[in-house]
Amino acid sequence: MTDFRERADDFLAEEKHVAGLPEYRRSQLNDGFDLIWLIGDASGVTRNRVHIKTYDGSPHAFVVMVQMWWEPSGREIPIFRLMMTPPKEPHPNRPPLPPGISEMTVIGPRYYTWNDNRQAFRVGMPGLPYAISLPRNLEDFHNAIRYVCGECGIGLSAAELPDFPGKGRLL
Repeated sequence: MTDFRERADDFLAEEKHVAGLPEYRRSQLNDGFDLIWLIGDASGVTRNRVHIKTYDGSPHAFVVMVQMWWEPSGREIPIFRLMMTPPKEPHPNRPPLPPGISEMTVIGPRYYTWNDNRQAFRVGMPGLPYAISLPRNLEDFHNAIRYVCGECGIGLSAAELPDFPGKGRLL
């Protein structure tokens, strides 16, 4: 059986695109919304997805992640995550730090890349263990989506950028 790390490497190297329109739904965890966007590749639409979460309708509190379907676990597993979070929420990076990670604690907006987390990752982990502070230019909703899709090799045109899933979106 292919190792998850190998499959994630292959997935990131493949040519991909967002498939169709994203699905908007109310979050089951808070007063925000989830936006689920399937990813297509040369074989068609896959179970892999771009998943965007918002919190309380605020354009300054969201998560953009790419989740890869892993059949042996029967679930989607995040391989790239960008989080716009309130500055009070710290993320500890525990030693030994991988190359390129220098902050022991990241406070506020941050992102997690597959490259930085590949060696430490284990299927069943609650998330990716190593984070980097998010540059200010990526704190914008559309810039964050462009960045995550670009880093993961997912084709996305300006016309495909979704509206922020605010309170009036599902009415």
